[in-house]
Amino acid sequence: MMFEKFTNLLSDEARSDVNDPALFAEETRQLIWQRIRVGLLIGIILIPLFSLLDFLCLPELAKSFLLYRIVCSLALIGVLILLYSPAGQAHPLFLALVAYLLAGSMISVMIVQDGGFDSYYYVGLLMVMTTFSVILPLNIAQTLMSGLLMFIIYVGPVAIFNEMRPEHTGVFANNIFFFIFFIVIITVLSKIETQTRVREFNLKQDLQSSKKQLAFYAHHLEEEVDRRAEALEKSELRYKELYNNLIDMVILIDRRGNIITANSIFLQTMGLAETSPSQSLSMFLPREDQDRFQNQILYPLLKNNQAHNLEFVLQGRNGERYHVEGNATSIELNDDRTGFQMVIRDVTERKRLEKQLIGSYLQIQNARNLTILGLAKLAEYRDQDTGFHLERIREYTKIMAKELAGRKEYKDIITPDYIEDLYQSSILHDIGKVGISDNILLKPGRLDQKEYEAIKRHTVLGGRIIEEIESRTEGDPFLSLGREIAYYHHEWWNGGGYPRGLKKEEIPVSARLVAVADTYDALTSRRCYKEAMSHETAKEIVVSLQGRQFDSSVVEAFVRHEKAFDGYRISFREH
Repeated sequence: MMFEKFTNLLSDEARSDVNDPALFAEETRQLIWQRIRVGLLIGIILIPLFSLLDFLCLPELAKSFLLYRIVCSLALIGVLILLYSPAGQAHPLFLALVAYLLAGSMISVMIVQDGGFDSYYYVGLLMVMTTFSVILPLNIAQTLMSGLLMFIIYVGPVAIFNEMRPEHTGVFANNIFFFIFFIVIITVLSKIETQTRVREFNLKQDLQSSKKQLAFYAHHLEEEVDRRAEALEKSELRYKELYNNLIDMVILIDRRGNIITANSIFLQTMGLAETSPSQSLSMFLPREDQDRFQNQILYPLLKNNQAHNLEFVLQGRNGERYHVEGNATSIELNDDRTGFQMVIRDVTERKRLEKQLIGSYLQIQNARNLTILGLAKLAEYRDQDTGFHLERIREYTKIMAKELAGRKEYKDIITPDYIEDLYQSSILHDIGKVGISDNILLKPGRLDQKEYEAIKRHTVLGGRIIEEIESRTEGDPFLSLGREIAYYHHEWWNGGGYPRGLKKEEIPVSARLVAVADTYDALTSRRCYKEAMSHETAKEIVVSLQGRQFDSSVVEAFVRHEKAFDGYRISFREH
């Protein structure tokens, strides 16, 4: 009964806003089926793979945890098989919830065995909850209920099977706070995505309807023009009857572009009572488009005696502008002159709908980027000193990338799309730190050799996580850059870095840029074991490391824009 209520939850607001609720629900069902299939494949692979973290962090429990992970993956395989059944295809959200509860229950058991209240394995529940809400197109009620279910899965077993001690109170309260915070965040994102999907769906429906109407009119218009043109023996006077009965604008122009005659629709649209033979069609174009009339409209007509798919803007006497499309063909006039017949269709409304559709797409992209930033912060939320580290890193990286893009050796690599993908993927550089234990990551002092080797593993862990996700997608450049950065942002120009000891051009450009940005930010940021350095001191250190730790060209880009670095450092100052 609970599953049935969960899968049927849809707000009255969403139903009332959708043009076709039944079609929207079917589209949502198909989208859920497609996305849960990918989500199950990712879970089947990543859940056992995370056992690497168990052996690093809790070797005494790693074997039993591996067994739990294998059992969970096998159960997810069963869910995946059921997904392809008729019942699974009809109710994919039900199976998604089953898989969600299986993964959450497995992690809950591991939390209880790890001590309960102070176990950092509860981060796994946050990852499952966030991934579930990000992958699936849930509405607000479904997102909120899934978050509350995961909260109960966490709090219930811990409260029942683990003993609360005074030293656990602060940690447990902190964990509960972050749980509530993530529930609020995913609920807000769900509301934005639901509203955006509804707007996009309605716009697509309106656009399809407009296209069908335009296609119908265009098809019948061309047939009607051909039939009547032949029947009326190409008479200029008789064309007026035809023109005035058409729903689109039709005009005759001579070889100089002057209007010979026009139908009533053209006259009404342009706000005219009649046309004079001396009036040029260019007079009805905006001032900034009048110069291109000869080259883009009249010249192709004179050269080819026809022109198709012309796109331009007409401007009426009242100043109102109309986006139009037109076709033109040559025609013999009754005084042995050659003119051109133009059929012009007003597509202003279609252009408006296309613009709104693009706006909705950009809004979805913005929601995606905010979700990526939220997921990246999972790797840093435990360290309260990091502040706006991710925001600063992506701005620093973008500054240097734009500088290098103007250089000959980088112009084929650093394109505008590359810079945009780099801006978003740079924040994933330390995603692998989710696998580093708190006693190492938050140690208020210098790490010993064993601890240093352990924290170096975050590059490999982060790279492998993104690599696994990348293998299930179709060549997403954002993920490729994220993988490069996660793996190699600690490599040194002279080969003295880790994890592979790459040197010079062997290091990807993306990783070279993030290396300088990350080092500068680390130097100018306060940490529990040090105070923040000034911009000038940090700059001197970075410059001193060029050719040894950093690519000299990247350091040159940094120095060239050091004022911008200092500005972002101040703008995103840590409080």
